[in-house]
Amino acid sequence: MNAHAPVATDLDIAYRQHLDAVRADSLSGRRLLAPDGLWLAITKNCNFKCIGCYREGMFRKTYVSVPDVCKMLAESSGHAYDYISLTTGEAFLHPEFCDIIEACRAAHPGAVIDVISNGSIPPKGRFRKAVSMIDKLGLSIDGAVAETFESIRRGGSFVRFFENAREICAIRAETGFPKDLGFSFTAITRNIAELPDVVRIAADLGVPMIYAQPMEMNHPEIIAAPANFTSHTCPSKRCIASRTRPAPLARRWACASIWQAI
Repeated sequence: MNAHAPVATDLDIAYRQHLDAVRADSLSGRRLLAPDGLWLAITKNCNFKCIGCYREGMFRKTYVSVPDVCKMLAESSGHAYDYISLTTGEAFLHPEFCDIIEACRAAHPGAVIDVISNGSIPPKGRFRKAVSMIDKLGLSIDGAVAETFESIRRGGSFVRFFENAREICAIRAETGFPKDLGFSFTAITRNIAELPDVVRIAADLGVPMIYAQPMEMNHPEIIAAPANFTSHTCPSKRCIASRTRPAPLARRWACASIWQAI
């Protein structure tokens, strides 16, 4: 017997027995495994070229048609999804975005419609209608001042984002949608110190949630100066603050600010 081999606990044994039972049920046909959510890539089009974006170089005006979306939804009609994400490219650029949301709602009325947007499209007309149909909307913000925001979210305007976010908050106050509204913050060494001010902007506008995550190491600028991110859950347990190792003070400051704002 290997003296260094880990000793299985009662929990380990119970978990393995559970997995064996699930596997046996699946092989026998007694249990059908299915995903709890559906991610629909409805467009590759985007009006930004954010640094580090995995879609960089794929920005073209291609859109999935409503009939094709309905076909995909029909193929999954026997299973009720918990959520449907329409986040690929900039969904608000799809000319039939509202029709797609309605199709998703009709096929899976209990599913949460989830979208992350760059917040560049003024919520007027059909775009206002789309905002009022979404259950969960994240607005990407990577800086608290124009210089930082626009250097990372290339093609964007900080002033326009701020105005659109304010209008979306007004729509939420009027209609109750989006039910969940938040800022999505992608952290790198350039912007991590501005996270507390992003939280203050959210509090001033009435955005109730902040989600921060580290940048994936795809862009040459990021690879050249790796950030070594770690994650930390703030005391409210409603959001995640991320930090770089060279900035522990910024992390504590940001986390405290998120907690206070919420």
